[in-house]
Amino acid sequence: MREGRPGGRVRCRRSGRHQPRSGVHEGTARASDEEKLLLLEHADSSAITVLHQEGDYAGLQGRRPDGTWSPVPIRPDALQVLTGTLLTNWTEGRLRPGRHRVVADGSVTRRSSAVFVHPSLDTVVEPLPAFADPDGTDFEPVSVWERASGNV
Repeated sequence: MREGRPGGRVRCRRSGRHQPRSGVHEGTARASDEEKLLLLEHADSSAITVLHQEGDYAGLQGRRPDGTWSPVPIRPDALQVLTGTLLTNWTEGRLRPGRHRVVADGSVTRRSSAVFVHPSLDTVVEPLPAFADPDGTDFEPVSVWERASGNV
């Protein structure tokens, strides 16, 4: 991963192979998804995240509005696009961040590559005029540099 500095454009991360151990022994019940978390529930701090997945199981799960989790299928011919918290700020909350997590599935393998898209690091993000509420906003301006440097 590249360290972010003013003037930077995009932060890229390619994760290594995940080869988790299931922790489930023969004759016992399968562990719940909560017991197999590789990456805790979160929303990315980018504007958007573009993700490509490979592997033997769909470990990425997206959170539905009702709070349940849904697996994101692995499609070798597709990219997943997740909204981030910066986009939520720009749209005055009209586009919510995509909350997601990653779970293990026994001893099989998955790989993912992600590109986190940010505006220039010297940008201050606040609701765009097209989305701004004339009665005021609940979204404070946020410095992209401060947000990005807090995630390194």
